Amino acid sequence: MFFKGHHSSTTKQIKQYSDVVSLKMIPAEMRFVSSDFTNLVCGICFEICNKPRQCKDGHLFCYECIQQQIEHNPSCPLCRTEITLENIGRNLVAEKQAENLLVWCRYHFELGENEEWFVSEMGCNEALLSINLAAHEKQCAYAWTSCPYSEKCGKIRKKNRSEHESECVFRTIQCDFCYCLVQLSMINEHQRECKAGPVQCKYCDEEMTRGNLASHEVDNCLEFNIDCPYECAEKVKRKDLKQHHKDFVAEHLDYMRDNIHQKHNLELTERDDRIRELNLKVDILNKKIQALSEGALIQWKIKWKNIEDENYVQESFWFEDVNLTIWLYPNGDTLESNGFISLFIFYEHDVPENEFSFFHKNDRQVTKKEYIKKLKYYFEIVNFQDGLQNIRSGDILFSLYPNRGVSLMKGERKMISHDLISKETGFLNEEGELFINLHLDHTKTSIIL
Repeated sequence: MFFKGHHSSTTKQIKQYSDVVSLKMIPAEMRFVSSDFTNLVCGICFEICNKPRQCKDGHLFCYECIQQQIEHNPSCPLCRTEITLENIGRNLVAEKQAENLLVWCRYHFELGENEEWFVSEMGCNEALLSINLAAHEKQCAYAWTSCPYSEKCGKIRKKNRSEHESECVFRTIQCDFCYCLVQLSMINEHQRECKAGPVQCKYCDEEMTRGNLASHEVDNCLEFNIDCPYECAEKVKRKDLKQHHKDFVAEHLDYMRDNIHQKHNLELTERDDRIRELNLKVDILNKKIQALSEGALIQWKIKWKNIEDENYVQESFWFEDVNLTIWLYPNGDTLESNGFISLFIFYEHDVPENEFSFFHKNDRQVTKKEYIKKLKYYFEIVNFQDGLQNIRSGDILFSLYPNRGVSLMKGERKMISHDLISKETGFLNEEGELFINLHLDHTKTSIIL
């Protein structure tokens, strides 16, 4: 049997020789009724020996204590004699003496707030032979247990548990309506709001569960005031609705006629708006088809957040023998166009190195300086949301030679308001990109005479 305890004077030694002793265990001098037990104290844990074993010089130890000692250091901790599990012997006299010691039940004592043990007036008063102690303590009515409902109740004597459970403020009881378990302190509040609790309709006095009350009033209660489906000014009890229809049949027919007329007009308006929208899209598609069939489509894709605060950005490309550059001003290129997107085409032309001649229809020869080129362009800012497009078009006329005096830029200063560029308006896609399309006709040769 284990009768763990300690002596305050040997605390340092206990920590040194044993890792199983607890400083909160009941001291041996309190546990034993008789004080004649000192010759049975283990030389390692300083408690009454459990399964006593002794070294060659007769020093007593618990079997478990000396086993751990041998694993750590195979020598007697008191006389340093070499020991093994084979050469340590049982001490039958010590075993017999230990078994016949009178010991207080551990629940005879209680641990105080100052971590000191004292004899409890409410504890067990049984003193037993050590051989019978374990069986008693296993079933002792004074053993400590805990409340099954809350840790806040602290420790409870086993014999008092049933009484405590019946009075515990944290215990759960079954709701009379929904049968779920609810803490006692909250049962009244729960039952006041329980969906399964009985209530009475304030209009018709019919009884039902609280969970069905709202739907009953809205859908079924005959005494509940409802709106007339024909939008009469007054409310009508559900039970009187049929009679109300009979009394106001002429007014209801007028309402139905007006309502149908309004719906018809609305449908016509929506139809016309849809037709206009589709016609606009068709016109846009036709212009795109024409541009694609006659020339080229250049699409410029730009991350708007990267350029919206810039003065301008540009992108260059070649179309046949013409070097074109698109210039985009996010906030206009002048004070007049501030707050608008400005778009321009700047262009350069390769001057041919070889001489050449053209002839007019009357066979008159035309010089090189009289030869010009003409491009047709369409600027378009794409809208991804409702098909609303911004298209500007124009002609580019220029000579093969810069001294012809033709302007080097074309475009639109007020293409679209800067503030309209967003995902919400449809001018930016989900990635925040602005799409600018430039449609170009094929180069056409003209002669200026």
